[in-house]
Amino acid sequence: MKIASITPVKYFYKENGKLFRDLDRLKSHIISLKNQKDNFKKFSLDIYIADSSQDISISSRIEKICKNNGAKYLKQYINDFFNRGLLINDAFKRIAVCDEVLLLDLDLILNENLINRFIFARKISNFKVLICGINFLSIFHIDLNNTNIDKNLLEYQIESEKKRFYSANGLQLIKYNTFKKFGGLDVNFNAYCGTDDEILCRANKYNVSKNIKRYNFCINEPTDSLAYHLNHDIGTLSTNNKPKESEDSLRALLCQANREYLNKYIYRGKFRFQNNLKIDLNYVCRSAKSIYWGNKKSVLIKRESMNKEQLIKEYLKNRRGSVWSF
Repeated sequence: MKIASITPVKYFYKENGKLFRDLDRLKSHIISLKNQKDNFKKFSLDIYIADSSQDISISSRIEKICKNNGAKYLKQYINDFFNRGLLINDAFKRIAVCDEVLLLDLDLILNENLINRFIFARKISNFKVLICGINFLSIFHIDLNNTNIDKNLLEYQIESEKKRFYSANGLQLIKYNTFKKFGGLDVNFNAYCGTDDEILCRANKYNVSKNIKRYNFCINEPTDSLAYHLNHDIGTLSTNNKPKESEDSLRALLCQANREYLNKYIYRGKFRFQNNLKIDLNYVCRSAKSIYWGNKKSVLIKRESMNKEQLIKEYLKNRRGSVWSF
């Protein structure tokens, strides 16, 4: 079995000149994937790091980390206001054909048995997308050159985040052909990981109103930790030329629009086959001087004109394709 992992990354400098997250966590993330090597007789793994950082000096450092630790580096030229779905779709179109795709987030450190568990679950499950529950930690760093991943890390689990184990899944396994057939991830989710829920609804017929629960297609339990999410600072999307408050207000607006899109159009059980892998869709962009709705070629809505109703309207325009339901 051939597996490809895709991890989108986007690094910035904060107002104080420091990176918004340390590069050590990227190194540890890659090492935790490489540590799956004990099971390589059952599968081969290509590790892809998709970098959309706009600063050349940062990208060169990320590329060096990938080269030194056995990951494949993909430079992305996308002027998005962090859009996980868009970044993963772009990377997917550039990776080698494989059997399964493992979708990841930068801040995850993985148990060495993770992929093995996914493969076992795939054999006994009919779900098109499988997920792994995530334990959120209070610690910021794990040096995998000197530390093994074990359940003792649960000592650092954030009590208030335990409820997110089944709901905050930035870790999914999906067949390559299924991802392609479903048109990739929905690009309507900017700065908020609603892509997880949306693809689960489309692929697994996950329907909140019909009481279909996430744990049905989750490969582990809260005390059976396979993935750890490292802590990080809040407000990390701030940049040197933009006040923090303006970007916080934009994130709040996007969160409101994304949640309404999920609740009114996704959770009701009617979806569309999507063409996110083929059509140049619109999304929230960040250029050198401004933030806007559009794409690399055009500005459709300026930041000062954005509101929730307008965003929802644009989200629905993106949802091209034939309608289907449960």
